[in-house]
Amino acid sequence: MIYYVAARHAPWPGSVTPSNPSPINTDPEEKLQDWLQEVGLEFNPFLPLDASEDSRLSTYLVGHEAFADLWGDWSAILLAPAGGGKTAFRVRLAYACRAGEDGRAVFPIVYRFPHGPLTWEAHLEAIGRAAAHELLLTLAWRPGLFERLGQADRQEVHRAIEWNAPGLLDQLLPQIRRVGSPKPIVQLYDLSAGHLPNPPSPERVRALCDDLQALPLVSSPPSPSERFDHLRSLLSKLGYQAVYLLVDDVDAHKEVQQDLRTGLKWLRPLLENAPTLEERGVYLKLFLPQGFEIVREDDKLLTSQTKFVKIEWARQQLVQMLQSRVRVASKGEFHSLDAVSNPALHHLEETLAEQAHNPRALLDLSNTLLLAHVRREKPGALLDEQDLASALELYG
Repeated sequence: MIYYVAARHAPWPGSVTPSNPSPINTDPEEKLQDWLQEVGLEFNPFLPLDASEDSRLSTYLVGHEAFADLWGDWSAILLAPAGGGKTAFRVRLAYACRAGEDGRAVFPIVYRFPHGPLTWEAHLEAIGRAAAHELLLTLAWRPGLFERLGQADRQEVHRAIEWNAPGLLDQLLPQIRRVGSPKPIVQLYDLSAGHLPNPPSPERVRALCDDLQALPLVSSPPSPSERFDHLRSLLSKLGYQAVYLLVDDVDAHKEVQQDLRTGLKWLRPLLENAPTLEERGVYLKLFLPQGFEIVREDDKLLTSQTKFVKIEWARQQLVQMLQSRVRVASKGEFHSLDAVSNPALHHLEETLAEQAHNPRALLDLSNTLLLAHVRREKPGALLDEQDLASALELYG
């Protein structure tokens, strides 16, 4: 089915044009925002191109068969080229953990890989810091988890956060209390966590902040390994069946981009300790650039259960990705760019997906299409063949 949307502000035939019209907007980005509102899109569904900066990403993820090889109690290494969906899969996995998919209680730790080589103890310290952020996010989104605890266990939760991220509660609790939502910890730790289901009432969030602030100061922290053992024990007490350590952004560092073996060297402490982690119910989920198959050269770095996951995108999956974004941006009013295109451009997502073969490239082309439209002298309401031709030329 093809949908059509007429320009909301276009004058009706025979209407009188004001004698002093508003100044014409010539900035392409501002013109694009005006056009998006005109056709019923709340935001540009094709930006940002960097998935890690997209706070709405979890609202329009699409299914992919490769996810089944990530969602389970084993270590996994996901491989994809730049723009191939690594961060989107990390977001999808974190969402599954936080939302309790399949009735499972899995605690995710989003670990953005630090720069440079680290010892195992230094990794544990950085992982503990990320885990403390995740724990605070969990409590702010699910205050009932804290409300059910006795005083001694509440103190253990407080101790785990303070030991692993000193000052985090002093920094964020006043902010969380003021807005009555987890938003401050979401913005600091993981933007993709901003759209979890069933958000709590502001009153319960503020009560959580008051209860945490009322707890006594904690003692000096022990070693990173002791803190990690304490954290893992606490998570079991809270009902978590497993912990997934989501390792992303390894290829964000120039040294790794230039030589993947540098990245492998930096990852070695994590990989060497994977068997010990698995014994504790902690599973590595690594999201790595294409080429990291080199890890297979050293069998000692892999556990017997480690799975290699390679993302390959079928055209129809890319089409669904665009359509899902359009559906969210239009608040469910329509699901295809056909709704804002003239009849000659039906099945527009299919046409775009024929030209760009990974998610980031397709988003780039789709955004280029919208900009090509609003850059015209008199763009009108609907996308047309000239816009598509201009976008393909610019993209090429």
